[in-house]
Amino acid sequence: YENRYPESFNYFTDTPPGYAKRSKKIQKRVNAYTNSILYTDYVVAETIKILQQQKSPACLVYTSDHSEYLADKVGDEFTGHGYPIPHKVELEVPLIVWCNKIYQQVNPEKWATIKKNKDLKVNTEDMFYSIADLLDIGFDYNKPQRSFFNSRYQPPEVRKIQSAANYHKFIYQQLE
Repeated sequence: YENRYPESFNYFTDTPPGYAKRSKKIQKRVNAYTNSILYTDYVVAETIKILQQQKSPACLVYTSDHSEYLADKVGDEFTGHGYPIPHKVELEVPLIVWCNKIYQQVNPEKWATIKKNKDLKVNTEDMFYSIADLLDIGFDYNKPQRSFFNSRYQPPEVRKIQSAANYHKFIYQQLE
């Protein structure tokens, strides 16, 4: 994690809250991860500042492909992602949607739907349909009910989870 932010963002260096009984290695790793998130927030904020100045409709959509497990239990020395049985924290990721005033004015119905849908559960599996919908890109196999920017959006009833370890098992089972 320490390779994902410049030295000027090395802000968190003390013992992280809740990690006093953990090893110094874990404390350092948690701080580095937190600093990487701080830097990501900075990059997103700076991008929004640039988009605010645009003279045409502009949006920013940000999400992560995964989060990180950070040794949540005392005695646990594991951090990271991609465990055979994923931790809940690896799967719940941020989704930021920001649109400039021009986009909001040009697309008032879509903007109202975005605000209305903000508390619904979403799945990054639907990102393709959502981005296409946000940009008014149509295609033959479009599924508006899979766009969380659409008034016809249907939140997923079941979340599909495919860890790397299980994926490789699946591939080998298919080859046999």
